[in-house]
Amino acid sequence: MNGSNSTVLRNPSVGLLWCSAFSFQAIGILVSNCMTIVTFGLNKHLRKRSVYLLINLSIADFLVGILPLPLYIYIVGLHYSTWSKPSPRVHVIIYHGYHYLDIFTGLTSIMNLALISLERMLATVWPLRHRVTTSRAYVSIIISTWIFAAMVAAVTTYINGFFEDHAVYAAWVPFSFLLSSLFLIIISYSVVFANFKLCSQRMAGKNRVRQNHYQNKKLAKTLLIVSAASILAWFPFAIINGIHYYTYLHINETALNVIKLLHYMNSLINTFIYASRMPEFRAALFRLTCKCCRLGQNSMTKPPSIHMIDTRNNIVYGRVQDSTVKNLSNTPTST
Repeated sequence: MNGSNSTVLRNPSVGLLWCSAFSFQAIGILVSNCMTIVTFGLNKHLRKRSVYLLINLSIADFLVGILPLPLYIYIVGLHYSTWSKPSPRVHVIIYHGYHYLDIFTGLTSIMNLALISLERMLATVWPLRHRVTTSRAYVSIIISTWIFAAMVAAVTTYINGFFEDHAVYAAWVPFSFLLSSLFLIIISYSVVFANFKLCSQRMAGKNRVRQNHYQNKKLAKTLLIVSAASILAWFPFAIINGIHYYTYLHINETALNVIKLLHYMNSLINTFIYASRMPEFRAALFRLTCKCCRLGQNSMTKPPSIHMIDTRNNIVYGRVQDSTVKNLSNTPTST
């Protein structure tokens, strides 16, 4: 990269442009996932056990928008000299904090997608066992996923911070779990749709069973689309990390920021997929949006004026009806 290109890329105005793009993305992530969590949480007909994993995925994506992404915006601004640099100690804390939170939330999200695929395989291949699975089992698995992701992120960040010569091996820790999750997703959905194809041949004349089969198949397709979209968003980021650690090629800064935008898009798109593929969720989300709009309009209206009438020692606050005023005016006065 020549000097002129470097000057253009390090221009604070360019940094402000990238920071604005990531800021809008962070706002979109927070709003969309908050709406998803509230929609699933408030509607009992949507709050099934299988939805627990979708809520957990939305929580992980919400944390992406509130924890690592703002730190990344700050780091981008420092890189382009959009704002002044902090002290070296604070800079190290911010950098390693971002590194930890990015790995933690990213791993939680991708591992949750693997759990969703396994849950769908259990519901399809072993439906009786799936029905007797308790809510406590779901919660225990979800908590275990968060703890495991936190431990992996801590180990990776520690190696990167204190053993820079082994950073290549540290990079393999989270990406090994990424590849394992990808393998589980592919295997699980292959089994799910193979079972759907096998069962569809045995359902002649069984309308009720066929309807349940159709609903489960549609849900599985929706969750497969969610997983595929997330993997596509992760794929360029995985490639660019491989280039960084295993080659001497220089990565263009514009390309890096575009890939990071695509990577964080993984936390933004799920709400739109749910709304396009799940009619009940779409209707509940629409009702929630309309309710929020009405509340916003009501909060912007001018509040009623407050009148105060003093009648000797009696003070009346609020709106005074005509009858009250009339009674007050007819009260005899002392001579």
